[in-house]
Amino acid sequence: MRAMRRFRNRKGVFVVLFGILFTVLMAAGAIAIDFSRIWAMRNELQTAADAAALSGAVQLNKPPKNLYFDVDTAARGIASKNLAMGAPTTVDSVVWGQWQDNTTPPHFNPGVVPANAVQAWVSHSTRGLIMQALGITAPTVHANAIAWADAPISTTNCIRPGPFPTKC
Repeated sequence: MRAMRRFRNRKGVFVVLFGILFTVLMAAGAIAIDFSRIWAMRNELQTAADAAALSGAVQLNKPPKNLYFDVDTAARGIASKNLAMGAPTTVDSVVWGQWQDNTTPPHFNPGVVPANAVQAWVSHSTRGLIMQALGITAPTVHANAIAWADAPISTTNCIRPGPFPTKC
């Protein structure tokens, strides 16, 4: 009979359960916020990498003064103008080479002359995340892109990129 009495007195159980569940919900919310910020930063970095590679590839079509210096300067300049979480991106490398479209799978050969493509690697360290307050090392986010200069258009059904896409 004495054991039954002990289980009937449940005063304070709600407070304990609320404290545990509140902590779990706050941790889940913090993880969701951190991962959404990292995902948004990854998207912004991909935009910076795309812009850097494309601006470098455009330089390949110009008459060479100091061609590969111009490619590097243009790519780094455009990448630094693209912000990731409000801060400039870091350009890890800009590599020129040849894009091989006639192989399966198509691939990029760095350093091959004459160059017809540019690959740009950008990164950004994550700051201001909740995980850092908990002592967890925040990751550095990376992105890369390859742009092909003078890609042949072999179909009449394509759409030409630009501010106002048009049929080719």
